[in-house]
Amino acid sequence: VKSIPPPAKAAQQLLDAGMEVPREIEYVMTLRGPVPTVFDHHDIDYAHYIKKQIRPLADSVLWMFNIGFDEMFSGFQLPLFDQ
Repeated sequence: VKSIPPPAKAAQQLLDAGMEVPREIEYVMTLRGPVPTVFDHHDIDYAHYIKKQIRPLADSVLWMFNIGFDEMFSGFQLPLFDQ
């Protein structure tokens, strides 16, 4: 079984609701999966966006400062004295 891409899942939801499917589908990732923006999307999957969009971008910049995305949010602390 092949996985169905998120835009196709969102398009299917529009079809199931009897709505016309536009050429470009606007959707958000929710805890229920992709949902067209015209439907209720109160349960946005913030972890998905952090993992798939924010983290890669941050890691591509943070390497210059010798810090990773995880270190930034896990209580990373600079040493008090040079050792």
